Amino acid sequence: MKRREALKNVALLLGGTVIGGSAFVAGCQSDRKKESQSDKSLFSEKDIEFMNEIGEVIIPTTDTPGAKAAEVGSFMAIMVTDCYDEEQRKTFVNGLNKMKNNFSAEYGHFFEEAKLDERTDYLNTLELEVETYYRQKKTEDPEHFYRMLKELTLLGYFTSEVGATQALNYIQTPGSYKACIPYEEGEKAWAIA
Repeated sequence: MKRREALKNVALLLGGTVIGGSAFVAGCQSDRKKESQSDKSLFSEKDIEFMNEIGEVIIPTTDTPGAKAAEVGSFMAIMVTDCYDEEQRKTFVNGLNKMKNNFSAEYGHFFEEAKLDERTDYLNTLELEVETYYRQKKTEDPEHFYRMLKELTLLGYFTSEVGATQALNYIQTPGSYKACIPYEEGEKAWAIA
């Protein structure tokens, strides 16, 4: 099974709860009629590295590899380019650029050069902004960029080989069916592929 098919199936299992879920159900519209040149270069290598660094703050390396090891930046670039509609892509790209500029203006240097406490403080500020945004959001308002980024970070990490085999307990299937698996508090969740 290809990764794109697996993601489509995951979205169906989750009931399309991921932002852009309708795009998954439609098959990640990779055969869009007129793919513009700008879509192909929506994200630069520097943008992808920036998204990796943000992902690493969200899912840091501990006793298991973090989001950067799973290359969530590349995953996000593919998902936004291939699976999001024009409005969602615009929201994501504009939000990413705004985040870069606001961080630099507030701290006087780039996010990639910042210490972990600065990065964490900034992302915590965005968390509060997201809470406020969704309390006041109207149905026609777009999704908040940071929420989209966090959801893509989680999806990209836990569907990657690194996340599924090292951060989660992993049992390759097909295998025997076990309807009830004992769970000890603090134990990793299970990943089945």
